[in-house]
Amino acid sequence: MPQGDRAVDRPDYRTDGYLGGITGEHVAAAHTPLGPHETGSLEGEQDLLEVGLGQAGSFGDVADRCGGAVAAVDGQGQQGPAGVVASGRYRHVPIVGAVPSPGRRPLPCRGPLRVGIRSRDPFEERDLAEAGTPQSRTRTTAGAPSPCLPDYGGASISGLLPALSRPVGERPDWLPEAARRARSIALLVVDGLGWRQFDTNRRLMPSLGAMEGGVITSVAPTTTAAALTSIATGLPPGRHGVVGYRIRTQMEVLNVLRWTAGGTSALSRIVPEQLQPVTPFGGRPVVVVTKAEFRGSGFTRAHLRGGIWRPWTRAREIPELIGAALGEGHTLVYAYYDAVDRVVHEHGFDHHFEAELATVDEMVARTVAALSPESCLLVTADHGLVEVVKPLVPISPRALSGTVALSGEARFRWLHARRGRERDVHAAAFEAHSDVAWVRTREEIVEEGWLGPVVLRDARERLGDVALVPFEPIGFDDPADKGSMSLIGRHGSMTPAEVEVPLLAAAGGSGNS
Repeated sequence: MPQGDRAVDRPDYRTDGYLGGITGEHVAAAHTPLGPHETGSLEGEQDLLEVGLGQAGSFGDVADRCGGAVAAVDGQGQQGPAGVVASGRYRHVPIVGAVPSPGRRPLPCRGPLRVGIRSRDPFEERDLAEAGTPQSRTRTTAGAPSPCLPDYGGASISGLLPALSRPVGERPDWLPEAARRARSIALLVVDGLGWRQFDTNRRLMPSLGAMEGGVITSVAPTTTAAALTSIATGLPPGRHGVVGYRIRTQMEVLNVLRWTAGGTSALSRIVPEQLQPVTPFGGRPVVVVTKAEFRGSGFTRAHLRGGIWRPWTRAREIPELIGAALGEGHTLVYAYYDAVDRVVHEHGFDHHFEAELATVDEMVARTVAALSPESCLLVTADHGLVEVVKPLVPISPRALSGTVALSGEARFRWLHARRGRERDVHAAAFEAHSDVAWVRTREEIVEEGWLGPVVLRDARERLGDVALVPFEPIGFDDPADKGSMSLIGRHGSMTPAEVEVPLLAAAGGSGNS
């Protein structure tokens, strides 16, 4: 790797780009076939490609694991970073913020948010008021925002399956009305289409913009591996155990999407059905509308086994496949589309992103037209994205000296400490990085509920000892993960731009376009 691509000691956080999802365009090559769970030039980063799911059978056959109070979802406004200059230090560009759109009641993340907007002129900034006051006893740096924690008890992607499993008339009110009354539903997951990216670019997506709904939360970390498994199982990561993109199992670090460790296949050593033992969709057969090459991969086996495959090779086939499956009597079809995520990873929020949004909107319009009035299209995402300052930030050498391995992703990096060095690693990491990241011990992550109200032993053992989770537009380097150095768009952290995702619905044949 050329020296110019390596991380430096103190990055400059100035940026003339947009960090919360601001603009973009369509890419003709967005649907170019790739290998199983690969991303071509994006090799090594999460959300390379993912899979879609689907289900046949009655919603009521799946146990409701949601529990707790539910919150109404009417949407939330766009977000952009507000610039803050700390005395004597480099310029900070926080990417945690939420500004309610006019006429919408915001559904805040669990925890106070730093609120701000970045205008099209990156130097024309205005700071808004801090919302709420921190409740955690966790050690934090003065002025640091609080993480946007998922609403695991209600409006979260992990609650979708339990909510849809209830009979018509008993579904929670955070679901859009069309989804509450529909007898059959097509659930389309658009990888990387965060709420902020959608809400800011409604002009490019008239069909989606005409749908009813609002914002719900993803899971922690905001990675496709954790998020899609939560959707398929109806459980938070602390229960299903897929706690990130790269997780430590025994003495090696597993790339969950590729199912490799040390650059070689791990299928013979790490059995997918054992690493993630929860049966997807409560054991019901599912109709899988996803890319053909994903069939049989380790990650597919881990979170999608038992599916009835309806593969596609071109995205234009998705509406017809969904319509046909529902027409056969299946009450839930789960489809997956990955190109938005891939485009933002490689290009950021530029004209390629804008064009890809137009492609998604056309797909949505065609899908709604293909459904009967008794059916409903429900659109959501696994996470949002932010643009990050390059190169990746090196982790403190003093903290690294006490570690035996790194796992996770650039925006949710785990440090696995040597036995007896846990406190030293945390102290060194906090001293070096708490001005740009949430620095948490494993115990704090568990106690604060980042991974859900319950974290089972297997899931806990896959976590590191100290987590570095940036709230600034940066990523932390892992020398063992060389493939992700050049990405522009990233995710994994717990900022609103990454955690908040849309939940939008339209009845079949409604002609929203």
